[in-house]
Amino acid sequence: MARASAAAAAETARQIREVAIDLFADKGYAAVSIDEIAEAAGLLYVEDRCLIIEQRRTQISRRSA
Repeated sequence: MARASAAAAAETARQIREVAIDLFADKGYAAVSIDEIAEAAGLLYVEDRCLIIEQRRTQISRRSA
């Protein structure tokens, strides 16, 4: 799997920061979880699981850039 370009990585980081700031403002810092931020940013977040297994289990395909 190819790595994201520097520009794509920077855009993803910007999007995550923007979403996190909005959620923190709405709910407070302590009330927001990492998976909630990822979901709001449109990212797949899997904790303590193999991403490939989860993709197959949920039949989620990798988004093309």
